[in-house]
Parts: sequence; structure tokens; C-alpha cells
Amino acid sequence: MPTLAQNLVIGLAVFAYILYRQLHTRPVRGRSMLPWILLALGVVQIAGATGRHGSGSHVGAFNTDLLVIAAAMLIGAGFACARAYTLRIWVDKGIAYRKGSVWTALLWMMSIAVHFSLDAFVHTPGLAGTSLEAYFGLMLLIQREIAIRRVGRLQPGL
Repeated sequence: MPTLAQNLVIGLAVFAYILYRQLHTRPVRGRSMLPWILLALGVVQIAGATGRHGSGSHVGAFNTDLLVIAAAMLIGAGFACARAYTLRIWVDKGIAYRKGSVWTALLWMMSIAVHFSLDAFVHTPGLAGTSLEAYFGLMLLIQREIAIRRVGRLQPGL
């Protein structure tokens, strides 16, 4: 399992890549595997950490840590919904496009700050920082689904 420092470096690299893609014009489509890959990597990391620390004398603290991670995901979902409405979406020659704005970037930064702040309350060794990739994947999926629905309202049949 990667260390907390390694998770942070990987997470920041993934975040930079996501932010770059969010701020550039791209087609709106549901075929990208990136969110699913990130979600799967994060779930595997969380499962690895829970397998090592899911039983024993710290069960209460461990359960609280899982609640903190779940809360971070729920709060992040709210940010993802808001971010989806900061995307500029348009149709050109039958293809739907989207481009993020300054607000998109600010909401990403705020959501990452909240996620890291909540991670500070996770005390189970190896569990803090493991949920970042799952967080990115889930947030991208939520944002993408809302963008696809917006396209459907903008141009039915796309």
C-alpha cells in the first residue's frame, strides 16, 4: 500500500490532470473510463486499509473514520453537482461540448480542501489519504452525468 505522502503526490498529480481537462473544451460523452478507473483504484486502496484495520481494539475509531470518509464523499457530491452547472455547454454540428470556468476550478479546489480537511480527522493508520482516487472518480461520474442530462435538455436526442 502506498504511504500517505505517496498518496498525496499521486492525488495532486491526478488533480492537476483533472483540472487541466476540466478547463479545456472537450466533447460531453459518457465513454471515458478515467472516472471508473479512479473509483476502482480508490476502492481497492480503501479495502486494503480496511482489511488491515477493520478488527481489533480500534473498531470504534475505525468505524468513525469510515463515517468521515462517507461524509467527505457526500459533501464532494454536492460540490460535483454545483460544478456541473458551472460548465459552459453548447452543441456544434451535432456534437455537444463543455468547458469549465474559473468557478469550476474554484469549486474543485474548495472540494479538495474540504476532503483533505476531513482526512485530518481519520486516525486509522493507512486509511487517511486512501480515499482520494475514489473521491475523484465518484466526483467525475456525478459531474459527467449531470452534464449529459444538461445536454439532453439543450438538444433532445443527443
